[in-house]
Amino acid sequence: IHPSIADEKIPSLSNITSFGGLINRLERQYDAVAKINDGRVSLVPRAGGSSVSDFAQPTYVLRDYSFADLEVTKESRGDFAKAVADYRDENGNRTPAEAAMSAVTGLDSEAIFKLPHVFASKDEATAAAKSTMAQLDRSGDRIGATLAEGDPWIRDLQRIVVSGIRPGIDGSYTLDAVRHSYEKGSGLRTTFSGQGGVNGLAAEFSASTTSPSGGGVPSTTFLTVGPGEVFGMVLPPAANVLPGVNTSTPRLVGSPVPNQGG
Repeated sequence: IHPSIADEKIPSLSNITSFGGLINRLERQYDAVAKINDGRVSLVPRAGGSSVSDFAQPTYVLRDYSFADLEVTKESRGDFAKAVADYRDENGNRTPAEAAMSAVTGLDSEAIFKLPHVFASKDEATAAAKSTMAQLDRSGDRIGATLAEGDPWIRDLQRIVVSGIRPGIDGSYTLDAVRHSYEKGSGLRTTFSGQGGVNGLAAEFSASTTSPSGGGVPSTTFLTVGPGEVFGMVLPPAANVLPGVNTSTPRLVGSPVPNQGG
């Protein structure tokens, strides 16, 4: 579990459906994505840009030449300025938690989204309000695409920025599902789907390309490839590798000690 979620304490969480239903509820409550691999469940923030071990992951930039097929849908939705969740205090009284505000800039709305569920603690309610608000901010944008070149480095949970096509399509997205298939004769084919990503991420990318060198460039890493290239060609070296070469030979615990004489 990612540290930002693992720090949340859940006094109790009742579930009467299934294990899958419980996982889906945790995804909604903490704005996360769950994956099951080798009998283990991982839970990672949907738009956090980091792995479950909290290693930063670069944002991929896709241009018009990156796509063989691209579809972006904009769903009409009500714009909410904030989300509010209630919880039970130590006396069992229903109390409103602090509201989570929308991150959408220039929003002309004061509408409030009230979560129907009453949570067991203030921290749990606040986390749910923040998660719900983040989902509402993203809910109108969906993307589906096939890449011009199959790319095995495109994975689910990857954050991408689409740039240089046209307003309404350009923007940031987080990939939900990625499918790689191989066909003899045509090679690797990569398709993916996702939803609107982190609000402000596309603007951050734009600022990183226009800021003077050495001044005010955002810290987020954006990777761009040219026509016919894949992201494996431009990925930076892993940051979690120990520097230098260890030239010493470790001695196993319990191994015999050389005879010093006597």
